[in-house]
Amino acid sequence: MWWKEGGYLLFSDIGNNRRIKYTPGQGATVFKQGTERANGLTRDIQGRLVACEGDTRRVVRIDADGSVTVIANGYQGKRIGRPNDVVVKSDGSIYFTDPAGGATGDPWEVSGPGVYRVSAISARCRCSRIRF
Repeated sequence: MWWKEGGYLLFSDIGNNRRIKYTPGQGATVFKQGTERANGLTRDIQGRLVACEGDTRRVVRIDADGSVTVIANGYQGKRIGRPNDVVVKSDGSIYFTDPAGGATGDPWEVSGPGVYRVSAISARCRCSRIRF
């Protein structure tokens, strides 16, 4: 994910549980160690980082001060499996995928893979499942 204001790229190193920062002309450095094996990264309409944490089975927002807000960790009272990719629509709605079972190989509590939407106006953790 490109961070325009800083002129760098952030990407996930899932296997090593870290986030890497690549700055053109300077190379790559470890930006954060211990990311809960986050994969998908994006920014919300306020510019805050949004990440899909595989180990914790949740989608989170990370503020500039490092505070973490859970955006989604379940659907209809059941835990999501392992959120993977995330995008934010121009209206602030957050869409994410849950393509695999639980973080440790546990079976899904929800009814299999899906794409979920968190409304920009709903309280955090209130997801709806997208039907295809």
